[in-house]
Amino acid sequence: MKYLVFMRLMEPYEENSKKMIQIENRRIEKHETWDKAVIFPIHSIATNGKSFMVIETDDLLKMAKYRHDYGGVLEVEFHAIQEFSKIRDLVK
Repeated sequence: MKYLVFMRLMEPYEENSKKMIQIENRRIEKHETWDKAVIFPIHSIATNGKSFMVIETDDLLKMAKYRHDYGGVLEVEFHAIQEFSKIRDLVK
């Protein structure tokens, strides 16, 4: 399944920015990154302070762990997505 993942840094921003980097470094050391699942890498939305990426995974536990790891630092939302043409083909 493909997911659109929204992330928003929580306040206090400066402190949580540092924590976010520390968490990501730990995840890299443990080989817990999304590298192989990333379809569209992290991009920032300039107007609202959110970032997003698109991943493909069936590992719900990994998704839950990601939210847990960044708890209190990032708000993380996973939204299942599907290519419109595939939905259109189902309706024919």
